[in-house]
Amino acid sequence: MLSPTRKLLKSPSLSSQRSESGSQSNVDGFSILPISAISTYTPRNWAIKGRCSFIQPIRNYKGKDGNPGKCGSVDVMDESGSIRLTMFNQQVDTHYAKFIVGNAYIISKGNIKQGNKMFCKSDYEITATQDTIVQETAIDDSMPDRSQSFIQSLSHLSNHRLTGNPVDIIGIALKIEEPSTVNVKKDTQRSLTKRIITLCDDSMCEIDVTLWNERAEEFSGKEGDVICVENGKVGDYQGFRVISTGSQSQIDVNPTGLSRAEELKKWMSTLNVGRDAFSKIEGTAPKGEKGESRPVINVSAEQLLASDLGHDEKQSDFISFTGCITKYKRSSLWYLACPKTNCYKKLASPDEEQCSCGHNFLRDGPPKNRFILSLMISDSTGAFWVSCFNDVAEQLLQHNADEVAALVDENPNAIDDLFAPVLLKQFYFRIRARKQTSTINDEMRIQYTVSHMSPSNHVTRSKELLSIVKRYGYEV
Repeated sequence: MLSPTRKLLKSPSLSSQRSESGSQSNVDGFSILPISAISTYTPRNWAIKGRCSFIQPIRNYKGKDGNPGKCGSVDVMDESGSIRLTMFNQQVDTHYAKFIVGNAYIISKGNIKQGNKMFCKSDYEITATQDTIVQETAIDDSMPDRSQSFIQSLSHLSNHRLTGNPVDIIGIALKIEEPSTVNVKKDTQRSLTKRIITLCDDSMCEIDVTLWNERAEEFSGKEGDVICVENGKVGDYQGFRVISTGSQSQIDVNPTGLSRAEELKKWMSTLNVGRDAFSKIEGTAPKGEKGESRPVINVSAEQLLASDLGHDEKQSDFISFTGCITKYKRSSLWYLACPKTNCYKKLASPDEEQCSCGHNFLRDGPPKNRFILSLMISDSTGAFWVSCFNDVAEQLLQHNADEVAALVDENPNAIDDLFAPVLLKQFYFRIRARKQTSTINDEMRIQYTVSHMSPSNHVTRSKELLSIVKRYGYEV
């Protein structure tokens, strides 16, 4: 009985595909296969021919026996797909320096195993052995450039199957934040440097990409640049898709020789819209008790108040809501926060000499004001109160809390002037609902917190409604 790969090699469709692409049928007795044909069933006399699309920096490690080791890997692609070649120790010394991104290679011999989806995008990966052969070859017209390895558009990241998997994306830098420090463990005070860059593309979607430590500090891109992120991990944050980079990720700014990069540059040069024209990519809410993904729910005010959303004390529900701000509380609009970067905790005393948030005892300068707004949002079916914290509130009022505090000190009615442009204006809200203990009378109540808001985009909203109709099996 023939193995699946032998059947594939004998199939007329594969033979015609190989002859049309101009690939060699064999090299030194080894059959050159399309990368998509490589599997654990592949005969030993295999070879692949493809273009290097990614080089992972060499990583040093300590083995189980305590001896030091090193590991390096590269991704190779052809018109049928991509695969990873991993090298250890002596094989790193022998083959790693041969690879240059964009060049073509013939690779033969090596152990084929199932790909680890935590680190590898391909279904299978090759581990180099002492018999592995790596030979540089000429680039032919059938070989695609690196653009093929990237997700076709950012909108495709909404696919729930991508969650937790590495992907390659490319987009235009829409916003680049300054590096900040994040405390990881309170007991050890270990901290990481973090920077968020927001990418967009011609699907009119945007996504936040998080860079860490040296990569965050050394990032040199600017708004408007084309940014490639390879081996970024797909995740969700507050109901939206995000990408996080790791040790196996690579960031390129304004890459050359990429057809997709040229397309995006041309598109960006003719674009004449504001940032509000881009929409975040819907993700999945936290998993339920049985591990199933829970979708973000689009509700009206009446449906929300009549539902049990947010009643679970152990986890939050994320909802989307379209409505207007109809009322706001004029008192307690901000609080004094710890002056330490990214602490954000409320100070126990406004006295600068006793500047403590209960966690840090600091003399890092005067405390900072941070917003904590209470807003009533409404639609045609009802209304409810929500909380808006600093980042969302700054976006809404176009001022930070220190600036607003100074304005209110001069004129108590200044807050009304700031809210006037946004009252009764329609917004799209992403809201987290969770049952928590109230600080007023210590009773359990559902807290609604706005994690994101943007002016209502009727085109995007129409597409969302059409997708909902399609879920019910109707053609539109």
